[in-house]
Amino acid sequence: MKILFADTLYAQYMPEIRKAVAEDAEWCVASPSDPLALEQEIADADIFVGSKLPASLVAGAKALKLVVCSASGTNGIAIDALPEHVAVTNTYHHEQSISEYVMMSVVALSRGLLQADSALRQGRWRSVFYDSSRRPHHVLAGQTIGLIGLGHMGTAVAKLAKAFGMRVIATRRNAAAGEVSEAVDEVRGSDQLAWLLQEARFVVVCAPLTSETRDLLGPAQLRLIGPDGFLINVGRAEIVNEEALFQSLLTRVIAGAAVDVWYNYPDKVDGVREPSSFPFRELDNIIMTPHHSGQAEENFRARAGDIAYNIGAFLSGKSLRNTVSRK
Repeated sequence: MKILFADTLYAQYMPEIRKAVAEDAEWCVASPSDPLALEQEIADADIFVGSKLPASLVAGAKALKLVVCSASGTNGIAIDALPEHVAVTNTYHHEQSISEYVMMSVVALSRGLLQADSALRQGRWRSVFYDSSRRPHHVLAGQTIGLIGLGHMGTAVAKLAKAFGMRVIATRRNAAAGEVSEAVDEVRGSDQLAWLLQEARFVVVCAPLTSETRDLLGPAQLRLIGPDGFLINVGRAEIVNEEALFQSLLTRVIAGAAVDVWYNYPDKVDGVREPSSFPFRELDNIIMTPHHSGQAEENFRARAGDIAYNIGAFLSGKSLRNTVSRK
């Protein structure tokens, strides 16, 4: 049994994973930035571990039986290209870290934290005590936060937002499906998106990227958020139309945004690349971060545990954890 490990983020956990699996297997490590090595090694691999498996690699993976996605989002895995007998799993554990990032962004955006820091470094005091044109900020208690998506991330954000005394509303594909946290005051179906955008001052994108959510937020939807509203995207960049977001920030159609997921990524882990074809870096009303909201040590360690469990479960014929549906 050959196991191909193609995610360098988990290299430090390899000894623990191998020990936890406790099965005699051939382990192979290949960098996701080395397509030639991946193509060679996947040819006879039974199990693939990683977050990116394009259709071009699937075509040559004749022995593949299990794909263990090392992330929550499986949009990097060419699931449709995989034979039906190949099982796919994913992993989570990022929700606590991401929810903390979201609430950090909510506070920073609502209080103009970055702008105040920049101004004071130049000797300018952005304060009602010294600038009569400024208005006091609002506390978060009593304000509304709207969550697009109510899975692991959305639920974690809801709990933290409720601790701030906020009103929490949400939309999801099926409003009646599954349990809803007590932290959520109201949840509606995805067809009620306009309601959420109009009600919430803070809109948080927590949904996965699908054919239904791609370009979900365009010019019309961003206008509903309004000039006093903020957008925070920790889902996937393509859920928000790229040009519409840039123009909405540039012209102050919305007050500001915090974006942790982007439209362009470096080809290599140590590469450099602009995150968008639009100059978001020139705007003063956006917080830009390099897809690191979920990069907590606790997250990676817990995910390594899931990876080890699913490999071991597969080898011993047990049920898998977090199986991804193909529907």
